[in-house]
Amino acid sequence: MIRSILMLICTLFIASGWMELQAIASPAAMSADLIQTLIDKAQDGDTVRIPPGSYEGRILINRPIQLDGGGAVTLRNTDQKSTVEITAKGVALKGLIVVHEARDKNAAVSVSSDEVRINSLDIRTGGYGILLRKADRGIVANTKIEWLEDANAAAAKTKIVRHNGIDLFNSHLNVIQGNTVSNMNDGIYLESSNGNTVINNAIDHHGR
Repeated sequence: MIRSILMLICTLFIASGWMELQAIASPAAMSADLIQTLIDKAQDGDTVRIPPGSYEGRILINRPIQLDGGGAVTLRNTDQKSTVEITAKGVALKGLIVVHEARDKNAAVSVSSDEVRINSLDIRTGGYGILLRKADRGIVANTKIEWLEDANAAAAKTKIVRHNGIDLFNSHLNVIQGNTVSNMNDGIYLESSNGNTVINNAIDHHGR
């Protein structure tokens, strides 16, 4: 639900197999339920453009749509579940800032379906960056993944468990290209995954 102090003016267009949302949104944080509602109402093949702003919570993409944040959408999640979960074949996701604050074994983005295209995300995570599980023939490109520092843990000198930036298991024939991974455990990790193309990625651990 949108907080009572917010005003959102939306116009929905549906034509020729695509959907576009145009909106004027308050800069205050909104619930990710708004994004989930747009996903749930979309038809297969639609393009859903999220209104600019900051959202709190997590979303499930369970139909083949294109979800576009336009580089002006921040999705922040503190739950012990992945912030973006993709379960439908053929999903395209781009232009989001994803902040996964939970210190867990989940991910900012988890994918368990084929032919998923992830492009131009900015991910800051206390768990994994992107998880691919039984996900074939997908693309992860032009995405930035960075470990989300925990100031309290650092001050208390608590042991910090870092996870991997892009982690593939039983996922084949994917293209991992043009990504930047900073201060994670392994930048890109592949296990029981064959025929993947990994090119032109940058990995650094300058803060460790």
